[in-house]
This record gives sequence, structure tokens and C-alpha cells, in this order.
Amino acid sequence: MNIWDERVRVAQQCAARFIGKPLDFKQYDCVRQARYVMHLRKQSTGLLKGVKWGSEAGAYRAMRKLGFASLIEGVDAAGLLLIPFSMVRPADLVAMPGDDAFGCSIGVYLGDGYVSGYQDGADVGVSIKLAPDFVPLKVWMV
Repeated sequence: MNIWDERVRVAQQCAARFIGKPLDFKQYDCVRQARYVMHLRKQSTGLLKGVKWGSEAGAYRAMRKLGFASLIEGVDAAGLLLIPFSMVRPADLVAMPGDDAFGCSIGVYLGDGYVSGYQDGADVGVSIKLAPDFVPLKVWMV
């Protein structure tokens, strides 16, 4: 299997696992989705080893306890390569603007302008069609 097919497979697995699942900070949220993709792509998720949260407040406390003011800082600390949006490929992580205490939402790029994630107060995981003029906060290669 070539690298492109592998990325598409991982993105599809992510979509199958998270799209349509209710936001539940014990099982389904944007950080767990990012960790799942990183695991499938054999990237280290050691930063989150032993870290638990079961609510939005608990997730925020865990993030602060790790020393991060935003999710972007946390993903940056994971050591993933920062890339321009023009180079995004399936299974890469995309930081989308958010108005909550986390500062953003982390989505997984599915391809063809779609991102899987929990964005804009969505109660379930959704597939979001990005606007042609969308500019992410950051993009990381997984």
C-alpha cells in the first residue's frame, strides 16, 4: 500500500469512529480524535500518557496542568511537523478557530476540503466542508 492510500485509509477509519458520535469528553472529542489518528500513523502520543478527563472542565484542567494555554500549544509540543495549509493531506491535523477556553478545535483532514471534528459547539462529530477561503490557525503533518 502506498503512502497516499495509507493516509486515506487512516482518515476513513477516523471518520468512521468519530463522525456521528456524541461529544463525550470520556470517549469522543477533538483531542481523542487527534490522538487516534496519531496512533494509527505511528506517531508518539506519550504527552497524553496517563492524562484523563471526563468533562469539558476536566479537559481544560488537564490541558492547563500539562502547562498549555491552548490546544495549539499542546499539539505543537507533540513534535509534529508544522506545514502550510496548501500541503495538507488526508490524516493531517488542522486547528480551526474556536470561541471556547481551548482556543481552537483540532480536526482531521479527510480530503477534498473536508475535516472531521467537533466544531462550533457541535454535539456530535461532524464532517465539515471547508470554505474556499478558509484559513486554519495551524496545520500539522501526521
